[in-house]
Amino acid sequence: MNDTHPENISLEIDRPKLRRYLRLHWLRNWSFALGALGALFGFMPVAHALDEDRHTGEEILSIAVRNIGISLLAGLLLAALLYLIFSHRQAARYARTLAIDVEGPFLRIRYQLSACVDRKLHFRNIMDYAVVETPFMRKMGVMELRMTGVTMPGHPPIVGVKDCAAARDLLAEIDRLRENG
Repeated sequence: MNDTHPENISLEIDRPKLRRYLRLHWLRNWSFALGALGALFGFMPVAHALDEDRHTGEEILSIAVRNIGISLLAGLLLAALLYLIFSHRQAARYARTLAIDVEGPFLRIRYQLSACVDRKLHFRNIMDYAVVETPFMRKMGVMELRMTGVTMPGHPPIVGVKDCAAARDLLAEIDRLRENG
């Protein structure tokens, strides 16, 4: 087999869509987690009111709606604050620094979150390439490239590769041609 591909190839990243996707994804995660926690704390006064026999059903319902609503709102406000402190800039940094390059028989992945990650994977260690598109990703216009292999159990999927299916096919073909090199 003749390898007609250049020795070094850079995959394109759709940085604006990736940044927007990460920001909304991380805000949604913060909101679900802290909103649910807030609603859970809102049930405590309801449980206390149920223990007392002096409250009517309407009063207990009123206590439940008020306390759960206030706790849910507090959880969502805390989620928004923590998102702005920890995740908003990180999403922009990750989208700005993500780079995927083919360097001979290696696939090099670089990005920065809280630490700089520069990973070089040999094609012979990659067993599988997959493209994943959840409904939320479809709405945001991005896809996820997943790779599995013998030595990469903890590698996160890569979101935001332009024309992800074509990139997957290109990587699979280069892998087939170079894995024994």
